[in-house]
Amino acid sequence: MKKIIVYLHSIMVLWSCQNAPQENQEEIAKTPSEIVQLTDVQAKQLGIETDSLRLGSFANSISVKGKLELPPQNVISLSVPMGGYIQKIYPIHGQTVKKGDLLIVLQDPSYAQLQQEYLSAKAKLEFLSKDYARQSSLKEAQATSTKNFEELQMNYESQKVLVKSLEKKLQLLAIDIQKLNENTLSNQIEIRSPVNGYVSLIPFNTGKYVQPTDVMMELVDISDIHLVLQVYEKDIASLKMGQKVKVYSNENPSKIYEANIISIGKKINENRMLEVDCHIEGSTEGLVAGYYMNAEILNATVKAWKLPNKAIVKFGENHFIYVPVEKNQYKRFKIKILGEEGEYSYIEALGEKWQSKEYVKNGAYNLLMVQENKEE
Repeated sequence: MKKIIVYLHSIMVLWSCQNAPQENQEEIAKTPSEIVQLTDVQAKQLGIETDSLRLGSFANSISVKGKLELPPQNVISLSVPMGGYIQKIYPIHGQTVKKGDLLIVLQDPSYAQLQQEYLSAKAKLEFLSKDYARQSSLKEAQATSTKNFEELQMNYESQKVLVKSLEKKLQLLAIDIQKLNENTLSNQIEIRSPVNGYVSLIPFNTGKYVQPTDVMMELVDISDIHLVLQVYEKDIASLKMGQKVKVYSNENPSKIYEANIISIGKKINENRMLEVDCHIEGSTEGLVAGYYMNAEILNATVKAWKLPNKAIVKFGENHFIYVPVEKNQYKRFKIKILGEEGEYSYIEALGEKWQSKEYVKNGAYNLLMVQENKEE
């Protein structure tokens, strides 16, 4: 049926052109190829009707690209508050580790000395505690001088502060004070992994002495890896917090990761793009910080020109609409169809933008026939 209609249109167009006055045919011949110039008779015969361009909104996905990154709190640099010699390194670079795994053993006499000082201070505190309790009873009975009691009280409080301070130092060295006694004194300490992740840096080797300011090992916790997207300025209005994002790589597009938007930037960069931070949900196995990924932001509200499908013509592999320029003169514009909704399509102009606020609503195919027949 469609072929019959096009055929009839072609006959009508040829008849119109053949019967047009000579001066109009010369005028049409001089018109640029993207412009269709009609006579009054042709415009009436072809049933050309125009309408105003209107914006509409539709739900669509936005295709973007991004890079996998880790928040600063997910990169852990391991160091010690007291220097020592590296006795043993267990993992290798890139190895996966679990929370609590033994990573490094350090050795130094200062570790044993600190433990000794703690045990001595703790023993003295126990003695002062008993003496303080006894002197408190004597003071209530007025059997001891106020000066002696106050001096004992000062020593007792100072010793409690000293013991607490030494406890904190031992805890920083991961030494369990509950298990510490004269039989468990050691000049070695163990450094264990505080997170599940992998080893990204080992700058030292066995036998080296590390200072408190040195980073002995760097771990990366990938449980909270983020995807930072670059979103074009025109799509910013479609973004909202919590929006779902589908993520995949070029190497393995069938492997889909799900994410959601957790942060929307407030500054557009020099490329007129905005950074959008997304949290990867579920397993992050196979993801490595620094990888570039493809993403589709789902359920985005996109604004575009809304036209009836009959106003859009297809020629070759491209889609076009016609826009009135002057009386009986129409220009063809290449467009991109962004989405469809029943008898309507949402489009954007490609290349040159149209200046008119109107388009050809009826008769677009007839204009195409006139235009292509003229070019032949």
